[in-house]
Amino acid sequence: MVRTSERPKKTDPSKVEVGEIDTRAPFQSVKDAVSLFGEVAFSGEKPTIKKASPLSAEKVLVKETRLHLAEKELDKLKGRLQNAENTKAEALVELEKAKRTVEQLSEKLKVLTESKEAAIQATEAANKQVKLLEEAHSGNLAVANGFHKEDSDSGREEYANVLLELNAA
Repeated sequence: MVRTSERPKKTDPSKVEVGEIDTRAPFQSVKDAVSLFGEVAFSGEKPTIKKASPLSAEKVLVKETRLHLAEKELDKLKGRLQNAENTKAEALVELEKAKRTVEQLSEKLKVLTESKEAAIQATEAANKQVKLLEEAHSGNLAVANGFHKEDSDSGREEYANVLLELNAA
């Protein structure tokens, strides 16, 4: 008879006897395997901590050159900013001068307009007076010529003065 050894049935898969084959499912991803075994399992060497490699003289020189160029550019930009601020300040001063000039000219224009209106009213009044005098003169020649002549001459002089003022304004 053949003797068969009965093996006990396993209930706990973590208890693996020597010589048995693991029939569990393989890893789902490489990431799972790396997290379980770590890098050491793949490389066969001890993990080494990578130190930052010391910068070579060329790299330091390149970085210093870039820094120097950036500082020069910054200085140029600061100079341009200062120049722009100065120009702005000068423009604001000129703007204020122009505003004051506009205000002064507006005030002068207002005064001249009022003067012109007054001169126009005076001219109209003088014209009315001249018409009245001419009507009186033409209708009443029998009255003394001296009185009418003086009124007429003074009216004409006043009229001429008002016209001169009006033209000057």
